[in-house]
Amino acid sequence: MSWFRRPSLSQSTDPTLAEEEAGKAAILEKVMKGRQPTDLMLRCTVLDAEGNVKTISGQFKKSDLSTEHQLNPRDLRKIDSRVPNLVPTILVRKEAFLVNILHIRALVKADTVVLFDTYGSADSRLHSIFLYHLEASGR
Repeated sequence: MSWFRRPSLSQSTDPTLAEEEAGKAAILEKVMKGRQPTDLMLRCTVLDAEGNVKTISGQFKKSDLSTEHQLNPRDLRKIDSRVPNLVPTILVRKEAFLVNILHIRALVKADTVVLFDTYGSADSRLHSIFLYHLEASGR
């Protein structure tokens, strides 16, 4: 037997090794089960340069958003509403800036504003009010 190969569970006579392998498999399964496809998606409302709503609560992949708006994937972590963040953040990038202040999570560009919808009823009401005022002032 080579030192590169590990004995399989069926070949192992040591019960502690079998328990350890079973524990590792259970942990891996739990971690993989915890990752949902929605973790890679963000809900957004998009406004154009005139303040008109182009998309309401659209589902966008984080990878598509970062590519389209020339952002680093880590930038989107600052505005993900599922991650609690009490510290206000303004990230300045070449083509846009990201804002995360209280219930406002937005990507602002010269011709587009992307508002990231928050998950939760209290924030949704504030988001709707903000969207109404933003749309009215953009015209």
